[in-house]
Amino acid sequence: MPAEDGLSSPGRISRYELGACLGGSSAGTVYKSWDPELERWVALRLIPPGLAGQGEERQALIREALAVAALEHPNVGPVYEVGEAADGSLFLVSALCEGETLAERLRRGPMKLEGAVVLAGQIAAAVGRAHENGLLHGRLRPTNVRVGADGQVRVVDFGLSGLEERTWRTLRIEPLSKEYLAPELLLGEAVSPRSDVWAIGALLAAMLVHREGLPDDLLRIVDRALSSRPADRHAGAGALRDDLRGLREPSPRPVGRAPGRLPDLSGVRRLSQYRIGELLGGGGMGVVYRAEDIHLGRTVALKFLNADLAGDPAAKARFLQEARAASALDHPNICTVYEIGETGENQLYLAMPCYDGETLRARIARGPLPLNEALDLALQVSKGLARAHRQGIVHRDIKPANLMVTADGLVKILDFGVAKLAGEATLTRTGAAMGTAAYMAPEQVRGEAVDGRADLWSLGVVLYEMVTGRRPFPGDNPEAVRHAVLTREPEPVARLRPDAPAGLDRIVGGLLARDVAARYPTADAAAADLR
Repeated sequence: MPAEDGLSSPGRISRYELGACLGGSSAGTVYKSWDPELERWVALRLIPPGLAGQGEERQALIREALAVAALEHPNVGPVYEVGEAADGSLFLVSALCEGETLAERLRRGPMKLEGAVVLAGQIAAAVGRAHENGLLHGRLRPTNVRVGADGQVRVVDFGLSGLEERTWRTLRIEPLSKEYLAPELLLGEAVSPRSDVWAIGALLAAMLVHREGLPDDLLRIVDRALSSRPADRHAGAGALRDDLRGLREPSPRPVGRAPGRLPDLSGVRRLSQYRIGELLGGGGMGVVYRAEDIHLGRTVALKFLNADLAGDPAAKARFLQEARAASALDHPNICTVYEIGETGENQLYLAMPCYDGETLRARIARGPLPLNEALDLALQVSKGLARAHRQGIVHRDIKPANLMVTADGLVKILDFGVAKLAGEATLTRTGAAMGTAAYMAPEQVRGEAVDGRADLWSLGVVLYEMVTGRRPFPGDNPEAVRHAVLTREPEPVARLRPDAPAGLDRIVGGLLARDVAARYPTADAAAADLR
């Protein structure tokens, strides 16, 4: 386990090494824990046998925890594993969400109107996704809402309301944060999605504090959410989310579903805990199958890398190191990696969410994107890259095929670490440079060392293509494209897209500066201009 200040005497639950205690409640104790397999910190909630219950109560808690693990939403704190320890304790392993709790944020004073509405909208989106899957939160309060430095919300502790209620009832103690419990909860009556709506309304009211000068539409939304009669509230968190979004004029979101030596999986129907289903696609890096995780009851995508890519043991070791590092990033715009493993034939594979959406390549194939949509997608990519670059991780192959756009309009950057592995395998055979020619930065074309600014060049190519419908450096073959990257200036965006805002050519120019020193220095700087 990496050294860490304040670490308590470590114990071990399953493969996890327990570190510092992060807090305890009537729903168990949470430890910062080290996952040695994926080399990342996680949050492990340990529920002792006395709290976990027996018989049907215990099984209900496990079923609900497994249902939460199957949720995939950028505002829901991911649950990686649900298990039972040898002493009968239950444990839940989830992402170690960065940032502060909403409770800590509220202690600094009231929030600005726009910020409060955005945070409430994210909370409602998370809870709305749970409602769509038949789950309630039941105990929503500021301590189980985490806010990242970039304003991204993660709602945690889904599935624990029954456990807390049993504890309060058994010990005859007052519930925590009663001001966030709907009236029917305090009266011991049946709960429903409208109970969570009341809690979100209470959170929004706490963020605003003073009602004077607030827009009438916002007051109407808050008052409806806080109606004493459940029937007078929004029917669910999704309806409340839509009401809040109506205040902010969001960008349009795309919808829809996308449909070397490749691994031979003919006849293989089971791998570890995964039941392999249909082939989703394939390419130069490998093939992707839909699969069912029979332990956690969720659908995943299994990506099997081409056998040639792992032929060099040193390159394979570096890939595993980088992929594990990327799996620990925990950012809404970076594809979650559940597991990195090998088959019995030493075939590398990655287990990831099976996103409902399409690649950006499929979206661009239908024509140029609306400007606000293109800028929004580019901003999301820049945020994901900023998070990776701060950890010293460079993607090296940002292109539309590696950018998944979910049905909710969220960008997921795929294949961190894979491009480097593929490049090293190629270099071993041919001495060629890494990357996909049309999106490679000049320093990549020349085979020089790269840093995060190479990813920014690739983002510039992607942004240009989204807006104009064509690539800035065309060519009939890879060599012609590489020559264009090194020598040609792209046609101005304004000439191809007259309705483009005046500053867009400046942003594209800052991303596509051939001199690395003249390029945007960081993804954060690019994101600031894209906002």
